[in-house]
Amino acid sequence: MLRMNIRLFFQHARLLNGKGLLTAFLIASGICFLGVSCTGDNACKQSRDVYLVVSFRTSFPRTEHDTTLPDLTVYGLTRSDSLLYDSARVSKVSLPLNPSSDTTGFVFSCRDAADTFMVVCTRQPHLLSYECGFVMYYRLIQVFLRGNLADSLRIIQSDVTTDHGTNIHLYF
Repeated sequence: MLRMNIRLFFQHARLLNGKGLLTAFLIASGICFLGVSCTGDNACKQSRDVYLVVSFRTSFPRTEHDTTLPDLTVYGLTRSDSLLYDSARVSKVSLPLNPSSDTTGFVFSCRDAADTFMVVCTRQPHLLSYECGFVMYYRLIQVFLRGNLADSLRIIQSDVTTDHGTNIHLYF
């Protein structure tokens, strides 16, 4: 159908002088390029989600085990309305870091105990691909823990990217 329309277009343009033929060629080329470039094949198929993954662990002499916290609530430190987990029974959490700040804070609360969890990091824009655009990657510099819920923490992987691997072990 497109070929037939182009052929008819050029036959009509032959009747015009040399300027008309050039104009007809440019218009027909533009139509062809639009048809090729507007396909849906260029959709982003990569994950654009970047989360700090914190796994919960218990440690006994010489052994470590994953553990699950019952009734865990997590929200942003300066925004108690930013509820990320509400009375959840989980063994790890995925936390969004602030793309416009080098520090992000969270409150972990479980039953009658609570901790303030502060993350200090550097930010680096990262080009995933032409189709997906940029995402913000982070590198953990320091993590502070204050309160009476967890015993300690350890940074396992300081790079926070789209791979969703564990970044921090939080010990109870």
